[in-house]
Amino acid sequence: DTALATPAGTLAKFRRSLAQASGRTISESEFRELCTEALVWMIVHAINHPTETLEATFDRARILSGLANEVLAVVDPGFVASTSLPTPPADAAADPLLQYESHLAACDPSTRMRRGVFYTPRVIARHIVQRIDTTLRQRFELRDGLADTTTWHEMLERYPGLHLPPGTDADEPFVRILDPAAGTGIFLVEVIERIHSTMRKRWRNEGRGDKEMLAV
Repeated sequence: DTALATPAGTLAKFRRSLAQASGRTISESEFRELCTEALVWMIVHAINHPTETLEATFDRARILSGLANEVLAVVDPGFVASTSLPTPPADAAADPLLQYESHLAACDPSTRMRRGVFYTPRVIARHIVQRIDTTLRQRFELRDGLADTTTWHEMLERYPGLHLPPGTDADEPFVRILDPAAGTGIFLVEVIERIHSTMRKRWRNEGRGDKEMLAV
């Protein structure tokens, strides 16, 4: 903890709080990684908010200056030297998560593998979600696709060849959204947006106004 014994001691306190909240020991090297990543995100935020006023930038600098100094004091010394990143894809500027994956791939491949940081570009996630939605509509005749609330009981009546999965109640919806490796949550975001689009279109066709849709 000697390296974390800065005058303010904010990071040392945060490390102890984080360890207590997570119920595990956080080594100094692991905490250095977390600090490095926090610094990267601060930089990415600045890059992706170029229209921020000068006054706002100075205000944030004054507020975060103490914490930023502590972070810089404990980050991995190889952070700056090892950030020679490969040329990012064309959409990386608009996607900080893709920049983060590139950072880990160049600076700490083992951590990337351990954490499973393999980001799916949004355009690919959207295409996969759309294909699933279309399959539900065409193959299973669920008119609302991913937004459909038809129950297992109803589906078993339509398709006798189906079998109710163990532990599933017949009154539960046939469509259930699961993402056991959510990561950044990009697939869940695309599913939610798809469901939102489907229901808005359906309700508009039913003659509902915006106020009525918001109340649903």
